[in-house]
Amino acid sequence: MNVELTAIRDFLAAHHPFDRLPGPVLEDLVTRMTSRYYRRDTVILTAGRRAEAAYVLRSGVVDITDTNGALADRCVEGDVFGVSSVRDDSPSRFTMVALEDSLALLMSPEDFRRLLAEHRDFSRFFDVQSAERVRAAVEALRTPEAGHDVLRTELGDLVARPPVAVDEAVSIRDAARLMTGQGVSALLVTRADQGGADRLVLSGIVTDRDMRRLVVGEGRPADAAVATIMTADPFTIGTEATAVDAMLAMMQRGFHHLPVVSGGQPVGMVTSGDLMRLQQANPVAIVGTIASSGSLEELIAARGRLPALVHDLVRQDVSAPEIGRIVTAVGDAVTRTLLRIAEQDLGPAPFAYAWVALGSQGRLELGLSSDQDNALVLAEEPDEAAAAWFAGLAERVTQGMAACGYPLCPGDIMASNPAWRLTRDQWQHVFWGWINEPDSTAVLNADTFFDMRPLTGPELVEPLLGAVHRSSASPRFLARLAREAVSWQPPIGFFRGFVLDRAGQGTKGLDLKAGGIAPIVQIARIHALAAGLPEVSTGARLGAAAATGTISQQRADDLRGAYDMISHLRLRHQSDQAEHGQPTDNVIDPSALPTIDRNSLRDAFKIIRDAQQELAYTYRLHAVS
Repeated sequence: MNVELTAIRDFLAAHHPFDRLPGPVLEDLVTRMTSRYYRRDTVILTAGRRAEAAYVLRSGVVDITDTNGALADRCVEGDVFGVSSVRDDSPSRFTMVALEDSLALLMSPEDFRRLLAEHRDFSRFFDVQSAERVRAAVEALRTPEAGHDVLRTELGDLVARPPVAVDEAVSIRDAARLMTGQGVSALLVTRADQGGADRLVLSGIVTDRDMRRLVVGEGRPADAAVATIMTADPFTIGTEATAVDAMLAMMQRGFHHLPVVSGGQPVGMVTSGDLMRLQQANPVAIVGTIASSGSLEELIAARGRLPALVHDLVRQDVSAPEIGRIVTAVGDAVTRTLLRIAEQDLGPAPFAYAWVALGSQGRLELGLSSDQDNALVLAEEPDEAAAAWFAGLAERVTQGMAACGYPLCPGDIMASNPAWRLTRDQWQHVFWGWINEPDSTAVLNADTFFDMRPLTGPELVEPLLGAVHRSSASPRFLARLAREAVSWQPPIGFFRGFVLDRAGQGTKGLDLKAGGIAPIVQIARIHALAAGLPEVSTGARLGAAAATGTISQQRADDLRGAYDMISHLRLRHQSDQAEHGQPTDNVIDPSALPTIDRNSLRDAFKIIRDAQQELAYTYRLHAVS
């Protein structure tokens, strides 16, 4: 093989998917390829004509435009184009023009189709859909570093001892003695299953805290049955669940003990201490420290451990939605602690109220750079004194959150704004106004307020949300939301460090939140509101909407994959910034991304574009005023 052919072989071997071909096959291929030079502005292939070859760009730049003249892709060194026409022996749907002086390697249709037929890895690159490539990229991103996959430990492997259990008729005194003798801080309470003598039914759980509170504190008789002080029908978790599943359950419910079951039978107990031993920066421990903080200074210090925790989670096999839920659980704990501290200073509330999280916190999707969005739902119309009390509460909590790392909302969507301290009836009137008379303000507010989740006072909020969900399927309202969701055009890809739009213009940085996460969140919200669903997180909305048929299962899975991939890149970016002491943001430099990540983002953008087109068709946006 001469020097020139060797150089071509080495060039192809350095680019995917030619790197998947066996050496002899690649060497044979290059002997049959030809090279062709195209001067700038040369039309290589016109839409409606068949491609004479599959082109591999060796140098230069080629623009691919659709029949409307919009830029569909920009090919650079190593990219392959003209593929669809050659593979299907059909006219090209695109026009291809050399943007710069370019040199291409031409592969005959026969050679290209033979490689597709004989080499699976090569053909998969051209055959699989964008969504499949994104799912594979998510799995690759989530591959843990060596020694950092402990949170994927299944609870069946984590539970080290059989359950320490007592019958529900055993006395409190004997139960306490058993706890002391076994050195445990909680007991499972069981009863015999009527269906089998060797089977036990889990009745409840008793912790050392129950003993102190009810027996020592309230004077319950020690000879009473342990069932009188147990927590009945406790939350359980299966042996197939992972440590991260247990961690999330504990954080969200404020538990420190979780009974582990298999086939409905109790097999052991996992505790927050077990999870703490798995990793140094443990979210359950951080939430516990936050909840016990007695001052803003203590709270700031406890929340300050969050960036290190996220960095640790990113290195492990923990998905972006799971990390988002953990980060949100920390934010929820900060909020509740600030409310407790504020009430200690201000005195008891004049009447019942609910503090609600909005936006990303409401969706359980906080990131390290997220600002705060919140509001108050009041049980009744406040008089002057009560209004002053709630104003003081809101000011203390929002400022405290800012001090803890949650910036004030630039749009002033916070409980410190009197406009967002309303009674339930007032809130319902506001929501109905947005739904029935949707203007630009309604669309803007929908991005935040329709993600409402109560952190306190759920009994005030749940009836409100139920009424909102029953009323939110207004076609006009949904159409306005859909128009907003499709107004943002995803980039087509990247070129020399710039993010390209369909006009071929480029910006230096890519905002992963505004440029990828936000449109998926909007699409999921629309489908959930259209079906009157109560779910708030993006993944849960897509899953529930697919179950009702509002969106296809395939489309929901594709969007979830794109969301997970973009969110993981965002978390990784923020984690790296925090580790280096830099302020966290959502903007990445595309030139700093590995090629596989850039290609995965391009696939994710295509998924978003396809979902937007489907949304535009569903809501006939050409007819929306």
